[in-house]
Parts: sequence; structure tokens; C-alpha cells
Amino acid sequence: MNRGGRVVIMTNEYSRVGSTLAMAYLIAGEGKSLKEAWATLRKAYLALRPRWEFLERLAAFEQKVKNLCDPAEITDEDFL
Repeated sequence: MNRGGRVVIMTNEYSRVGSTLAMAYLIAGEGKSLKEAWATLRKAYLALRPRWEFLERLAAFEQKVKNLCDPAEITDEDFL
């Protein structure tokens, strides 16, 4: 994304699965935290509303990818 490229993710399930895939890429591929990935996508897509369980899975994914002791805390203030 920093190189000015664009990505299109097409899914059959509204945008929730697509946004989850995009955040997973930003976490694993770009080294962003879950909160940074969220903020990056929010700038591009203001209507972003992934399912809460997807955010929990992304927190666990980030923990595994980055070898963190604990998953990121998910709060309403950060993800609404």
C-alpha cells in the first residue's frame, strides 16, 4: 500500500470477510498492529464494520505472527 498500489478484494459476504483478509495482510505482510491495520482500512473505507469474532481472531493471529505474550485488547472505543 505504501508503494501507491491498489488492491481489490471481492467476496460474496458483504465486506466483512474482505476487510478481515485485508487486515490480516497488513498485520502479517506489512508488520502493522491490529489497531494500525484497522486505522489504515478506516481511512479508505469509513463504513468498515467487521464482525466482533473476526477481530478476536485477528488479535489471536497477530499474537501468533508476532510472537506476542498476549493478544491485542479489543475495545469498543478502538474498533467502532
